[in-house]
Amino acid sequence: MFFKSITVELGDVEVTIGDAVDSYTKFKMRIKNKSADIIMVKPNNIVLVVNGVKYKASEKNMFVGPFDEASKLIDVKGSQFRVPSYQVKLDGFYKVTVKKFFDAPPFKLPAAQNYFETGDFKITHLANDKKTDFVGVKFSVVYQGNDIAVIQPGEAALKFPNGAEFANMKRKPKPIILEKGQSDAFRLEWANISVSNGDAQFANLEVLWRRTFNTGTAKPLASKTAIIDWDPGLTDGKK
Repeated sequence: MFFKSITVELGDVEVTIGDAVDSYTKFKMRIKNKSADIIMVKPNNIVLVVNGVKYKASEKNMFVGPFDEASKLIDVKGSQFRVPSYQVKLDGFYKVTVKKFFDAPPFKLPAAQNYFETGDFKITHLANDKKTDFVGVKFSVVYQGNDIAVIQPGEAALKFPNGAEFANMKRKPKPIILEKGQSDAFRLEWANISVSNGDAQFANLEVLWRRTFNTGTAKPLASKTAIIDWDPGLTDGKK
């Protein structure tokens, strides 16, 4: 059995449920963020209701950046969804608003130290690659605070001894969202740097953090319920 797609508006968030099929008890949930904030989704809070019985999804949290889109496959085991329709209660959607940023001293390359802290962020230098016109640096970060951590690698810049600064060139660096005790890694890259600024392989460089390390609050969005209806035409066409 295949089911019809449906789109539900949760304020600045558009949720589309499609490709629902009962044989695998799964559907694709596509999130469109129409706001300047970050959207956090906790699929474990999404409830599927069949004949009055509730079933919960079990998926990792997902995050959608400002004015971005993302999708996740929701899979609930069992054959109980072979019904004409069922409900999907869209709980667990939050708008994350950045409230505070934490400054950090420039990180020197070659590295003078491999570990530093700012606020409740604990950052470790993992590796770097320096060539004449290329610099790549990898860090890990652990957050120990009680708010929502928002790490934005795209805010970091590279500074040369002559004062020239270059923005992080890694394509589409998405924000990293962490809750207390969580960790992740990110990489910064600068490519095709003009040698008129000096040979990056041998120069004393600095990573400027700007607004890389931030914290914010998560405000829940109002819940809505989507009705997933069987699509007999699509079902017949798939046979």
